[in-house]
Amino acid sequence: MSKLKKITDLTFLIPFRQDSSAQYASDGTAWCSAFVNYCVEQNGHQGTDSARASDWNTFGTADSQPHVGDIAYRNGHCVIVSSVGSNGAFTMIAGNSGANGCVAYESYGSSSGYSYRSY
Repeated sequence: MSKLKKITDLTFLIPFRQDSSAQYASDGTAWCSAFVNYCVEQNGHQGTDSARASDWNTFGTADSQPHVGDIAYRNGHCVIVSSVGSNGAFTMIAGNSGANGCVAYESYGSSSGYSYRSY
């Protein structure tokens, strides 16, 4: 995993985080769904408007394989597919990723257990 940036000021995510009890600090609050909503909406599409990562698992249309731009979901975490190899392995960009809650690029094999949704 290659860390891109440690984000300490999450105020840009507030409009995309519908959970009014969320604290925007280095407190371990999950913000992967807010990050995906931010990215999707910055690109002119409607997101889920939900702080729950699991809501991405029913968003849009299901894909059996990852495609660039798909939202991938697994075990309470959502990410954006950024590249796909010929063998089905893919790279993603994720918010609130890893132990330090960073924006990160991550690579996964084709049998990663993610579900994929296109919009």
